Amino acid sequence: MKTTTAITTVKRDVKLQEWMEQIKAQQESGMTVTARSERDQY
Repeated sequence: MKTTTAITTVKRDVKLQEWMEQIKAQQESGMTVTARSERDQY
């Protein structure tokens, strides 16, 4: 179980890092970052 938790933590951390890089890139390019729910995407 400990291994699964470690893997899950790493995956989450990587995902957060990707989000941060994406947001930073959008802000630097002048794009606005908006949070939308799943429902609003359709």
